[in-house]
Amino acid sequence: MSDVRSRSYFLGLLPLPERQALARALRTETVGGLVGMRQEMCQVPRCGRPAKSAQVALCDPHHRHRVDTLKLSMEDFLGHPAVIPRASTGQCEVEVCYRLRDYDTSRYYQAHSLRLSTPASAVK
Repeated sequence: MSDVRSRSYFLGLLPLPERQALARALRTETVGGLVGMRQEMCQVPRCGRPAKSAQVALCDPHHRHRVDTLKLSMEDFLGHPAVIPRASTGQCEVEVCYRLRDYDTSRYYQAHSLRLSTPASAVK
């Protein structure tokens, strides 16, 4: 049995209150930034969305605004008056996930959306 399957099976055996407590603990502890578990946030002040990546350092809408519309350096973009913070997209709905959703229209963090949309026969 693969490590991923045994881990999922193990978490599936936890009673619901314990799974929910684990999810709350992970969400709480990762706000402080546990190494390897933190989700990078957009660098626009007070923006509640996750960054596309640590290298991009902006959420998807701000990255597109900077690169495609304003065509500014990061420093100039962050100081531009047209740049406004965006509201949080909310938590991923997978019980033990501590990450924020990538988009308003999705219920899950991107990796979970992909996993849940893949037919079970394709997952090995």
